[in-house]
Amino acid sequence: MLETVDLKFVQKNLVTPSLQQAMWPKSHDFIHLEIRNYDKYLAQVAELYTQGNSLREISRIADLSKTKVRDLVLRAGIPLR
Repeated sequence: MLETVDLKFVQKNLVTPSLQQAMWPKSHDFIHLEIRNYDKYLAQVAELYTQGNSLREISRIADLSKTKVRDLVLRAGIPLR
């Protein structure tokens, strides 16, 4: 059952001007998230690593972070050297 509220005790404007300003969208409020399908890089990274390229070299070639290259090498089952 719904309760009734006596409106004379409720403030008409609950949002203060400072709160309104805090709610305005700012450039840092929007985060650009780029989702990549890293599985398509798995074969390329594995091949380059087995050819003797370093993680840093592969990261430059494939335009991936060194950490992501390391993760892909480990996912491919190749031991790190």
